[in-house]
Amino acid sequence: MDPNYRRRSQNEDEFMLFVLPTIEDSSKPSSSKKPIHTSKLSGAERVQEILTGHESLSKRNFRMEVGVFQALVNKLHEKQLLDDSRISVEEKVAIFLYALAKNASNETLQYEFQHSGETISRHFGAVLDAITQLTCVYIRPPLLHPHQILRKPKFHPFFQV
Repeated sequence: MDPNYRRRSQNEDEFMLFVLPTIEDSSKPSSSKKPIHTSKLSGAERVQEILTGHESLSKRNFRMEVGVFQALVNKLHEKQLLDDSRISVEEKVAIFLYALAKNASNETLQYEFQHSGETISRHFGAVLDAITQLTCVYIRPPLLHPHQILRKPKFHPFFQV
């Protein structure tokens, strides 16, 4: 029998005696669950705080003035692109705009608005779909006049294709 085999076998046994108790402890479910969404403000209360607070809060968090924010919410509601559910249209739009304004991750949105990741994702997608349906009404390419640079002959060779 190879003497190195015995040494390896003893080392493996010692390793297993050290590792097994650790693995067993980590495989047991944690006995004390701790809630993660524990802020005093709910998502709706946070949105109201931003909208009714200082005018710069809305610009800072949503990159939009309060009046424009409210007009967007009203338009989405009026065109029946979004409806109130357990979460209001205002909060859904706030989640969407906050994510865009801050380049926020789902995890950050969960903390800010006190909802699960699945809820955040679902409502973000719903607002995205609603906004894209509004684009054909509010965003149009220029129809009549080409850009002024295209009217100058010296730039024509660069824009032929």
